[in-house]
Amino acid sequence: QLCHDEQDSVRLLAVASLKDLKDTVLPPEWTTQALLPIVKQGSTDLSWRVRNNLAKCFSYVASSLNLPSTGFDSQKTLVVAFFVALLQDQEGEVRAAAVGHLAKMVHWGGARLFESHLQALLPALADDVVVDVRSKCALALMDASEGGTLEDSTIVKSFTPLLENFLQDEYPEVQLHVLNNLSRISHLFPQMSGVVTVILNMSKSGNWRVRDGVAKLLPHLADARGLEFFSTVLLEPAWLALLLDPVSDVRMACVSGIPKLCRVAGGEWIVQNL
Repeated sequence: QLCHDEQDSVRLLAVASLKDLKDTVLPPEWTTQALLPIVKQGSTDLSWRVRNNLAKCFSYVASSLNLPSTGFDSQKTLVVAFFVALLQDQEGEVRAAAVGHLAKMVHWGGARLFESHLQALLPALADDVVVDVRSKCALALMDASEGGTLEDSTIVKSFTPLLENFLQDEYPEVQLHVLNNLSRISHLFPQMSGVVTVILNMSKSGNWRVRDGVAKLLPHLADARGLEFFSTVLLEPAWLALLLDPVSDVRMACVSGIPKLCRVAGGEWIVQNL
């Protein structure tokens, strides 16, 4: 009844209160009957404030349904469909709030629902005119890459073009969300040559935080692509240049990565070249 109240201030609180049920042990047979209609109502409410309040806590609302890992496939599909509506909302603030829960919803729904409902939305979100949407989408992709929910082949195929664009975004915070988290999927670098090329170009960025991120990432690139690639492609134009960077934080980032370089290259190579 409160979710249908004439005042949107009441409806937005009623819809968001579903998240407080996440620690309960309500049976899924009951939650799908009683709560799913409320989630649908919130995701399609005429008031953007109601939709926004639901988007801010959507993954917690999904968890509150207590759906088991197997079964209830049609109900899970409905939940993801409601989430998709928020990701495509006409209001940028709603989209930004929803995309902040994208990674959690990928893990909640699994690879099947990602491929059927969410994957196709990523290019639009990554190219959204609202910088907060792009920024949160960049971080969400990195979070979704971990945990084993998605196969490496899916990550490479779906995420690589988007990561390249994020790394070249006009806003440094978007770039940094990817750059500072790429080490989490460094084992995929051999299959992401475009990303590696962009990273090399970013070593000359005018923003010192971007150069700092590159300096921290280069040892992971050496580990993934091999010593020969590092010494012929990355060492002189990127790593050595950053080691002499005018900003001390960037120089320190290079120094802090030397132990990993030692493990990759061996002590003899370090002595001869560095």
